Amino acid sequence: MIGNPRYGRIGLLALPYYVVFELLAPFIELAALVLLPLGLWAGAVDVGFMWRFVLVAYGYGLLVSLVSLFIEEVSFHRYPRWSDLLRGVVAAILENFGYRQILAVWQVRGALGALHGRRAEWGTMHREGFDTVRESAEPVGVGVDP
Repeated sequence: MIGNPRYGRIGLLALPYYVVFELLAPFIELAALVLLPLGLWAGAVDVGFMWRFVLVAYGYGLLVSLVSLFIEEVSFHRYPRWSDLLRGVVAAILENFGYRQILAVWQVRGALGALHGRRAEWGTMHREGFDTVRESAEPVGVGVDP
């Protein structure tokens, strides 16, 4: 389908976009995280350009997260208190320091596993309704007569 005009916008735009920007992005991000320090060590990377590039890259990610948070709030009003919205803003900032990098590692591992034909195993999921209360989840002293 990719690049085939017979499939219209899906084949000419959507799937190529997915391959370049979604499927390859974790590989590129991890390569940059390894090659950038090596390039700095070898003197092949201009430090001023590197800082500007890093600020633009992570700034764009932060902007996308904040705009998504804003659109969610304007559209659905899911955050009843200002403190909830503030926690979302703080999370959008903090996700760039560690979480994004480990997520890229997990994405690469998953993609490589899929390429090697390994099936993803999630394990057994035990579902419970919201009304179901487990005895071990009760706080100390609940239901005990003095």
